Amino acid sequence: MEPNSGFAAGSYFASAIKVPHGHNGMYTSSLKLYVPKGIMSAVPEIPTGWNCTITNRQLPVNEQYMSHGSLVTTAPDTILWEAETPDDTVSNSHLLMILVQFKLGCRFNDSDSASMWQGSHTLWFRIEQHSSSLGGLHEESTHLWTGTQRDNADGSSPPWHATIAPKQPCPYVFFYPSTSCAVMGAPPSSAGGGITSWFGRYIPPEEEPDRIRDVQHARSVANEELLEALEDNTVLNLADLDGLKNDYARAIAIASIALVLSALVSVIFLALGCLRIFDKSGFAMLVFSEPITSSMSAIKTSRDHDKHDNL
Repeated sequence: MEPNSGFAAGSYFASAIKVPHGHNGMYTSSLKLYVPKGIMSAVPEIPTGWNCTITNRQLPVNEQYMSHGSLVTTAPDTILWEAETPDDTVSNSHLLMILVQFKLGCRFNDSDSASMWQGSHTLWFRIEQHSSSLGGLHEESTHLWTGTQRDNADGSSPPWHATIAPKQPCPYVFFYPSTSCAVMGAPPSSAGGGITSWFGRYIPPEEEPDRIRDVQHARSVANEELLEALEDNTVLNLADLDGLKNDYARAIAIASIALVLSALVSVIFLALGCLRIFDKSGFAMLVFSEPITSSMSAIKTSRDHDKHDNL
C-alpha cells in the first residue's frame, strides 16, 4: 500500500495497491483484496481493460452509521479485479498501481486484520495475486500476500518478512485514534473529544498526531526499504539458481556423452572377446590383417626348409 501510514481513525484516506512484480515469466491476471474489518467503505479505481467486483458484509447494529442522510448497514468485504482479455494482463516486468479511497471506522475487533505492530495500530490488507501464462486467463499460480504480524507480549516486534510459506508479507497501513471518532456506547466523559474502540477498550485520540504520523512514516519507509532489499536478494538468488541449473545441465550432458562412449567401447571389447573365443581365424584377420592359421603354416613351412638346408 502506498502511502501506508499516518491515517486518522474515522476519516477518509486514499492509498494505491502497488504490484511491482508477479510470477517470473507469467502475467498478473487478477487480484483479490480482503478488506480489513474496520474499513467502512471502499471506492476502487478500475484499470483499463479490467473489471471490478465488490462483495459486502453486513455491519453489526453498533457499527452502522449515517452517510448523506441514509443509514449504511454494509461494508466492503472483498474486492476482485480481473483482466478482461489476455492482452490486458500485466507482465512480470511492468508496474501496476490501483488507487482506492477508503473510509476508516472507529471500531476494530478482528484479530485477523488488526493488530498492534511496531507499537502502532495496524490494519492488514491481505491480497491474493493470480497469474496466467502468456495468451491466457486461466489461473496457474498464486502469490499469497497474506502474512500478518503483531507485537510480542514483551513489546518486541517481529520483522515484516517473518512469515511462514506459502504466505508472504501482507500489505498494511498504520493509523491512530483521532477526534473524528465518536463510538456509540463510549463513556460519557469522552463526549465531544472523540474515542476509538480497540478490541473492546476505548482509546482517546492522540495528543500529538503530527508526531505519530512522523513515527509511522519512518517505520513504513524502513519496512519498504527492507522489502526492496529482500526482493533484490531474491532476484540475485534466482540468477544464481539459473546459473547452477545451466552448470548442472552441462554436467549431465557431458556425463551422458561419456556414458555412451564408455558403453560403446565396452561393446567393442566384448565383441572382440567373443570373436577371439569362437573365431580365432577371424579375430586374427581383424587384428593382424591376415588369418593366424596361414601365418602359422608359413612359419612351419619356413622352419621345414631351414631344417632341410641344414641337413
